[in-house]
Amino acid sequence: MAYWPETQQSIFMENLPMYGGMLLVFLAGYLIIYNVFQISLVSDIQFYGRLKTLGATTKQIKKLIFAQGNRLSLIEIPFGLIAGYLLGIALVPALLSTLDTVSVSASLLIFAGSAAFAYGTVLISCLLPARLAGRVPPIEALRCTDADSGIKRKRRRTRGGAFLPAMAWANLWRSRKRTVLVLCSLTLGLVLMSFFYAKNASFDVEKYLVDMAVADYEIDNATNSVPDGYEPDSRTICADLLSDIEALEPEAEGRLYSRQMELSLSKQARQNLSGYYTAERLESFASYDPTFPVWKEGFGAAIAGQSVPCTIYGADGLILDAAAGVDYILDGVFDREAFDTGGYCLAIAPAIEPGRGVPTWSVGETVSIGDREFEVMAVLSPLQPMVAGTSPTFDLPLVLSAEAFLELGPESNLRKFYFNIPDSTLETARSLLTEYQQTAAGMNMVSRQTMVEQYEAETRSAAVMGYAVSAVIALVGILNFVNIMVTAILSRKREFAMIQSIGMTKCQLLSMLTLEGLYYAGLTLIASCVLGTVAVGAVVRSMAGSGFSAFRFTLFPPEVCAPILLLFAVLIPYFCFQNLEKQGIVERLRTAD
Repeated sequence: MAYWPETQQSIFMENLPMYGGMLLVFLAGYLIIYNVFQISLVSDIQFYGRLKTLGATTKQIKKLIFAQGNRLSLIEIPFGLIAGYLLGIALVPALLSTLDTVSVSASLLIFAGSAAFAYGTVLISCLLPARLAGRVPPIEALRCTDADSGIKRKRRRTRGGAFLPAMAWANLWRSRKRTVLVLCSLTLGLVLMSFFYAKNASFDVEKYLVDMAVADYEIDNATNSVPDGYEPDSRTICADLLSDIEALEPEAEGRLYSRQMELSLSKQARQNLSGYYTAERLESFASYDPTFPVWKEGFGAAIAGQSVPCTIYGADGLILDAAAGVDYILDGVFDREAFDTGGYCLAIAPAIEPGRGVPTWSVGETVSIGDREFEVMAVLSPLQPMVAGTSPTFDLPLVLSAEAFLELGPESNLRKFYFNIPDSTLETARSLLTEYQQTAAGMNMVSRQTMVEQYEAETRSAAVMGYAVSAVIALVGILNFVNIMVTAILSRKREFAMIQSIGMTKCQLLSMLTLEGLYYAGLTLIASCVLGTVAVGAVVRSMAGSGFSAFRFTLFPPEVCAPILLLFAVLIPYFCFQNLEKQGIVERLRTAD
């Protein structure tokens, strides 16, 4: 049975990346809206200075700025909601193609929440420019450019003249808040992309296959899927089928038998059960498991010392090796040679953490099965390819060697059969089993390749959505970067004209602007690598500690994005400079004046 606290924790951990992605999307949305309004409104500060010289009050200017934000919101928010809904209609069914039915919600609450978030961001984004425009004196406002921050800084003299890298670095921090915003928005996308990539790269297909498919092919008796459960007398896996499989020359095989037998629990086993299943845990079971009443009836009989039905498995080969693997042993040690002698058994307990007690027979106890006695060698957590198909009633399974099981019940038939074959005969085996399924209605076939394809199909939507969110946030950062660079260059026409008039060449000016862009890119990459290392090394490592994951450290996204970011850092200043040079120095000085 599943346990409620563990189930809740598992669900939370699976949804944690989604919650984090949503939070980061909201943060990125805030950054882009804030930055756009900040640049736009601060660029118009000279216009507000002229209004103040004509007699406009601080309150009137603030109202004017907020009115601009309201008008833009009135136009853009409905457009964004409609575009988002249409994109949802087009993309969500494609991303969730593995589900039978997919519908895009048109809840008014979602639209209202999105509109409120966007409008609130607009209002917050208008606060700082409104305060700046209302606080700066008219003459200062007329002189203010996009690079000014309204804060007076000490100026210092340098010896040996200007140094282009130093000038570019100083220009970068003339508006510290804006520079930090650009770096945050760029870094955020790369860090999130690194997180999703590392999380997906940590998936270990071998771990997944061991827990879901222990062999290239698994064939199940047809009665495994019927409501009443497995029937040992069924002959779905017949001698003719096994003979055809042997003709394919399998590399390894595994057999699984099972039968229910009435067993009485030892005093120690009853103490283990009552000690583990406390009143609180039983109450938790009852709150979410619909089969609890049936299970509790068997549990009560076992505690009372009555005989209860227990599933006895007979296993060998592939399935025994997988079920008794190191990762599945809760207590004791599995010795294959000793187990094959037939005097030992393995107890199966619910999947719990080692050291918390096992609600079954203890290691070293003797269990009477039929007319023989077996010593409990180890306690195992359940392996799905072995226990899948059992009924939800109270059960304390035991595993014997296949030979010992057949000695107890020589007439038993196979419940499951597992085999590995060379890659060259995989398709032949698939055709053989598919053809046999048509004559043996209900026989289930599980292949390793099918399980991998199924997992990829089920997780494709989550991976695509994660990368899509990362790409959107990275795009937001790039747009912020482009906006900052373009605005900063165009708003400093007069400054550039002045320094060109005193001797700076076009090549030097272009080099200084390019260095500014490279500083942005360099700082972004450094921050992305540092924060990405923390996100991957700490968060992903903790998430990859269980389940089907094996942690692999990687910072592949920043490595891929680095050339693209550096290219933008060079091209944007170049094109802006070309546009700037269309006007002569004198013309730019006159225009600025």
